[in-house]
Amino acid sequence: MPKKSKVRPRRERRQRTGTKRPKPLVVFCVEGQSEESYIKALREFRYNNEIAFQFLNERGTSLKNLMEACRQAVNKPDLRDCAAYWIVCDVDRNRDHADDLDGWLQEARNRIALSNPCLEYWLLLHFTSSPKCSNAKAALDKLRQHWPEYKKGLQPFKRFEEIVGKTEGAVRYETARQKSMERKPSVWPDGPGSRMPELIAWLDGLAEGAVKA
Repeated sequence: MPKKSKVRPRRERRQRTGTKRPKPLVVFCVEGQSEESYIKALREFRYNNEIAFQFLNERGTSLKNLMEACRQAVNKPDLRDCAAYWIVCDVDRNRDHADDLDGWLQEARNRIALSNPCLEYWLLLHFTSSPKCSNAKAALDKLRQHWPEYKKGLQPFKRFEEIVGKTEGAVRYETARQKSMERKPSVWPDGPGSRMPELIAWLDGLAEGAVKA
């Protein structure tokens, strides 16, 4: 059975007046359908749909275009008051945009979760504590050993409830791996790694009211 969400039950998430708090809004700009499916599963199975997620239509494109989509979203009345703009993508082929990313991250609400080499590395951590994959193809092949039906662009909720239930273990494994290799925290994972634990921690804080929406 998936591990229970750490988020409070819905009935407890009310203001003292007895009225529901408005859902905080998070804007996501992601590289592909797999990223979107996984994040939607987090919303459903970890956060009980108590955080509103809005996805910008820039899938299958470069980091440069993802950042530009977020810049344009700031001017949209229904998105400008969001808690944050999160980009979720792979390191692969995006290092040329590192300088532009540094500038984009100067804005307080702009955040990014990069995975090296790809999202599949992060998903592997839900099955094994020490995934060995130096490139995207190796990560995909190893993930399919544990999840044979997995493919790029997988639609929501096909085994994702189980995956989300293993979030705590994946975060623990990734944190331990990076410490064991004496890697300093970096926006760009140095070697195989993922910044998804930072996204999880931030969303946990938002769900519990610790992050200002």
